[in-house]
Amino acid sequence: MDSQHLNTTNSYRKLLDIQKEITSLTSASMLLEWDQETNMPAAAGVQRAESLSALSGIIHAKSTSPELGEILEALSGNSSELSSQQRAVVREWNRQYKRQIKLPASLVEELSKTTSLSQQAWSQARSENNSELFLPYLKKIIELSKEAGEHLKLEGQSAYDALLDEYEPGAKGDELALLFKDLVAEIVPLLRKVESRPEPKGAFENSEWDTSKQEELSMFLLTKMGFDFERGRLDVSEHPFTEGLNLNDVKIIFFLIILSVYIDIFNSLLNIGIWYQGKQYISVNILTIIEIISKLSIVLAGYFFESLIYASIILVIFSLTKTIVFYYYSNL
Repeated sequence: MDSQHLNTTNSYRKLLDIQKEITSLTSASMLLEWDQETNMPAAAGVQRAESLSALSGIIHAKSTSPELGEILEALSGNSSELSSQQRAVVREWNRQYKRQIKLPASLVEELSKTTSLSQQAWSQARSENNSELFLPYLKKIIELSKEAGEHLKLEGQSAYDALLDEYEPGAKGDELALLFKDLVAEIVPLLRKVESRPEPKGAFENSEWDTSKQEELSMFLLTKMGFDFERGRLDVSEHPFTEGLNLNDVKIIFFLIILSVYIDIFNSLLNIGIWYQGKQYISVNILTIIEIISKLSIVLAGYFFESLIYASIILVIFSLTKTIVFYYYSNL
């Protein structure tokens, strides 16, 4: 093994060590966020936001360290010595590094703190049906995001496109505007048509559902679909989501509505496919694909509302499709 290849190998190992430390810190932050939405006492909100803000500052500092920059530069210059998977890792870390170094640490911390406080305000606003409680936080998040976009944008790039690039690299706001224009042309007439018809009366109309039984049913279905509760858990919150701290700690969060068994089952099954337990994967920007699959599954399941069995089958199929998509991209 020549010295250049040895240096490249050592540099890549150092990159993985730094990546491991940043990932561990990020998992700790995600754990605090999960607890905030499931178990945290209401009075602990302000301190939790401060903790998340401090942790985001530490993660930002490590993600923008000169050492990391030097390692990425060296590996990018010797990419021929790397495998295709290693080149992909270096490329994505380099992309994120170049974005993060443009953001002031104070802005990163302020965004984290505001986001945490806004989530708590949103939860209260939702339970009280009072949007005024959330609006001040929403306005501040928009202001801070615009500021971040100004820092991130390249020459000739809009602030919006710079922010969009975080989730859909290469996408442009102008392209989305054309897409939305076509969607509006089709969706609005469809909405008017639906509104003109009488409300359907389903088999479960005006029925009340024991929330504990809903949770039992969701756990039963998730188990049958292969969700390993030794590597994950199911919790209740105001908003459904999935939090993957690591491959052996996946948290599916759902909400219960006493008058609707549909929503409980749907959001539980939709979220199972987001994380592939027990298999190594890399983070990829395919949020559009995942959201399309989720929304399409809801639409198709809507055709079978009269039969809960058919609806569940449709959701199982699309949840498994999510898993397949993630597994495919993880092995590129």
